[in-house]
Amino acid sequence: MPVGLSSDRVKMIPVTKAELPGAYASLFATEKVIGCYKGIRDLIVFTDIRIVSIDVRGITGKQKVFVTIPYTHICEMTIETSGYLDIDTDLILKTTAGTVMAYSFRNGSDVIKIQNYIAHKMQ
Repeated sequence: MPVGLSSDRVKMIPVTKAELPGAYASLFATEKVIGCYKGIRDLIVFTDIRIVSIDVRGITGKQKVFVTIPYTHICEMTIETSGYLDIDTDLILKTTAGTVMAYSFRNGSDVIKIQNYIAHKMQ
């Protein structure tokens, strides 16, 4: 199963820095956050230099798995936009190491902006 893609395909929604202070603890002081999205418990943070995926595990949520992917290590990107029956947008990223990261975003999330940013940073 791809990293970040749970069996129930939780929809990621945009959140602000004030809503998730713990997610920013792992970032460098000079990193700028481009966007932050939250599922039920999991997070994905797009910064100016990397993508940080935070997988919250366990009953209490104290265990967290942080996956960092620099933009330069992304070799393939796919966007599946919403349709008539499928109302969410999927972002699927493949790294040079073969890791696949997949996320579903709720309608209204600016996934095209994220895709354009990642495409610019992949160069």
